[in-house]
Amino acid sequence: MAKSGLFLAVALLGAPPAFAQQVTHLFPPITGLWIMPGTHNGDRQPYGASSPDANWVVGQWNIPDNLPAFSGNTTSNQYAAVTLGQDNSFTLSQDASTLPCNRLYGSGRNLVDEFDILVQPVPTGFLSMLSTPQARPRIPLDQLSNVTISGTVKVTQMQEADASCRATQGIVGIGVVATDPDTHQTFFYQVSFTVYKDLGDGFAVNQAPSNWFFQGSNIQNGDAHQFGYGDRAWNSYSMAPLAAGQSESFSLNVLPVIKQLMAQQAGNGMDQNLDDWAVTGAYYGESAFGHVQVGSAWSHVDMTEY
Repeated sequence: MAKSGLFLAVALLGAPPAFAQQVTHLFPPITGLWIMPGTHNGDRQPYGASSPDANWVVGQWNIPDNLPAFSGNTTSNQYAAVTLGQDNSFTLSQDASTLPCNRLYGSGRNLVDEFDILVQPVPTGFLSMLSTPQARPRIPLDQLSNVTISGTVKVTQMQEADASCRATQGIVGIGVVATDPDTHQTFFYQVSFTVYKDLGDGFAVNQAPSNWFFQGSNIQNGDAHQFGYGDRAWNSYSMAPLAAGQSESFSLNVLPVIKQLMAQQAGNGMDQNLDDWAVTGAYYGESAFGHVQVGSAWSHVDMTEY
């Protein structure tokens, strides 16, 4: 789930150092969903909210046609569907059966077509449109001992339409975004709960290795100052990969891993002063590469730090 401008989480309001000793919920419970326009659309204004008090957004990365406005608690078209439930729950589905195998990105590179559907808190730049004003703490990483992202996830669908694309893959996972306003750097840390691939012997769970996908620049849109790491729950958190139909509750303290990974990128210019960095965003969702259908169900999503 490599990200660029659509999912750059936002600078958060300052907080005194003593605040880091308290358990802080980074984002409020979901009261409704807006929709962010797809990356093919120059308009960045959220639209089509499920309710007047919506405070999270649906991100649709590389979708051919924007999802329509919510009708009740559901929005859907031929490529994706999102339904909002209760208790911070939602379901996602994708159908990439007719999408291209590759695309020419803004960086000028012809790469594998990546189609994502994600749910995340409303970016700070759009907080003024919310019915209830919200303030978010910004606590530097060097003042924290714990950053935990939690919830329950179920893989509801993993199917392959055909294996005609070089990359045929489905992913369900989460992302944590840290930003550094002094250097304008962004770090996308992602954890997959399952990876399905077709390596020539069928579409099946694959215990793929963790890897860096951005090391100082975004290979998709060409933006500088971006770092991204695709981790796997089975590599860093002792969780078995989920098969279709399986569910699991998770509570991951991602801070130790994030610190270790930042140290690895010193040679690529990543700011090593943890006082400059703070966690400023998160997302939950799924990615489709090649001609696949992916589905997931999420509940009780939360993120805390202290």
